[in-house]
Amino acid sequence: MNKFGSYLKDLRKRNSLTTRRLADLTNVSASYISNVENGKRGIPSAEVLERLAEVLQADYVEFLKAAGHTAIPIPFGDTLNKGNLLFKVPYEENVFNPEDRVMTTRALTEAEIMKRFFDLDRLLNAEKTLNYKGITFTDKQRQLLKTFLDALLSNLNPNENSANWQNAKIE
Repeated sequence: MNKFGSYLKDLRKRNSLTTRRLADLTNVSASYISNVENGKRGIPSAEVLERLAEVLQADYVEFLKAAGHTAIPIPFGDTLNKGNLLFKVPYEENVFNPEDRVMTTRALTEAEIMKRFFDLDRLLNAEKTLNYKGITFTDKQRQLLKTFLDALLSNLNPNENSANWQNAKIE
């Protein structure tokens, strides 16, 4: 049995799940799960690991690390490998046209994807572990940081006052 296989089996048992039940909940075959647990199969893909982590109530990033993944493909085809920052980034958005009353899907540009990916509000609101210089933020610290950023930027809206935003100085 390999290290990840033991880890997976331990998580499954801690959740009081049989291989068959885990298979049913994740849409991954019971034989595949058994083979991974017993070291007869390699490490599952990031997509399979995500389904397993969700059902096993495991932190997805920690689950990926335990499996030996150091990067995860993000939907627009590039690979993100920035330490322990592993996020899924939407690559499409739904757009409602009120005239036609039709919902369509629009592909986001790479610039739009990167802007959304690195949005501080999104990161602070994500239900993922957030660290700064090795220190993990508590929920209270996240809220304090959001309050601080709101106060700091209250007079500097980059959309309305781009000249002030670009030239702002911290004293």
